[in-house]
Amino acid sequence: MEEKKKKSDYTPHKNEYTQKYIREHYKQLSIRLPMEGPVTRETIAEAAAGAGKSVNAYILEAVKEKMDKDY
Repeated sequence: MEEKKKKSDYTPHKNEYTQKYIREHYKQLSIRLPMEGPVTRETIAEAAAGAGKSVNAYILEAVKEKMDKDY
């Protein structure tokens, strides 16, 4: 049986719209993580996958929980 190729949804117009939406609705935050130790990019990614979440969602949830606890 022949596999069907998935048609790409990418178009330059759609990409421009998406980038504009992101610029208008989000801010970016960069963090530096050690290459070794208990909290690395890999350990966070593994924990997020184990929780069934994206890394972004996992980190945002952790930060919100900490903020709710402290304030």
